[in-house]
Amino acid sequence: MEEQASDNGQPSAVRLRVRLASALASKNTEEPFRVGDRDAVVISPHDAPLEDNPWTIFKVRDFSTKDAAEAFGIKLVRSLQVVSVKHRLGIDTGENRATSIFGQIVAGWYAERGLEMHPNIHGLYVHPDKPNLAFPSISATAKTKISHDIFLSAVADAFNNIQDPNHITSLNSVLLFNDALLQTDEVGRLALSIAAVEALGHKEIWSASQVQALKRLVDAAEQDQELSPPEREEIAGAVRRSYKIGVMESIRRVLTRLNLEVLKKPWEN
Repeated sequence: MEEQASDNGQPSAVRLRVRLASALASKNTEEPFRVGDRDAVVISPHDAPLEDNPWTIFKVRDFSTKDAAEAFGIKLVRSLQVVSVKHRLGIDTGENRATSIFGQIVAGWYAERGLEMHPNIHGLYVHPDKPNLAFPSISATAKTKISHDIFLSAVADAFNNIQDPNHITSLNSVLLFNDALLQTDEVGRLALSIAAVEALGHKEIWSASQVQALKRLVDAAEQDQELSPPEREEIAGAVRRSYKIGVMESIRRVLTRLNLEVLKKPWEN
């Protein structure tokens, strides 16, 4: 019923508890991996195999300060959100709130056994990196799976590609796409996907050099003597309408910046 943290003498540790639409295809209860410049581990509560549990906990230790742990944790959250969209997984990173509330009786039960109870947060939780910590929780069962090697490698790659987790380009679109993947009904999934697409193209504009290139195309069309005047105006007008960047161009551009090229073809189709 409890999960205990071990002791290494450092003041802070990261604990990120998420819900996966597809569990990790591993019969082990935990899998170590490298993220950024740190060793991390993903574990399943209740000593159950990772493949049997949609609730998964990421742990990273040895932070000298709470602020350093929080900064790393936020970046890890953003990495999971990007990976969820890139691989169309559906990862609920939570809102940093407890999903189970246990009262003083339970806290006293742990205290009698030398354990300090902490809330079982759905999301990011930074706690003292010391022994005898307990996070009581309730079990659940997963239905679908994803390779844990592919998943953890993708998380590490996404982490390395994120410069500032609080200012990811089109972060709102990433979050909307992730929410769409978590929807069980098709109408809700479609509505959130459309909202994400609209958000992708909201602020995209051509660069100054691209605008000048479009103007040169207009000039070339207007001066093309092989076309009739109405034909020249049709082409020039079509190019002028391109002065406002299109939705698909916006989507392609943002997906490239987010290192989500794998999604370009599905959106174009």
